[in-house]
Amino acid sequence: MAGRGESADISSGPAPLQLRRLRAIPAEKIFLLHEGVDLPSLIRFLVIVAVLAGLAYAAMLAIVATVTPQPREMTQTINPQRLNK
Repeated sequence: MAGRGESADISSGPAPLQLRRLRAIPAEKIFLLHEGVDLPSLIRFLVIVAVLAGLAYAAMLAIVATVTPQPREMTQTINPQRLNK
């Protein structure tokens, strides 16, 4: 153990970790906007429809979770001739 003023010998310990430098992936490749990468129009359409449907479903769930209905009395008159049929 190295004390004050002494240099520690780090070569006798475990080998230092070799870290690789990760390359960043450009946003164009992530979102398939890179030149030469084209989605077929049907697949693109289905993906857009699926995303919109998911957003609509999420909005409905948010409304269900936050809005509480208020119970109230309801009356509706029915024509007596319809009851006799």
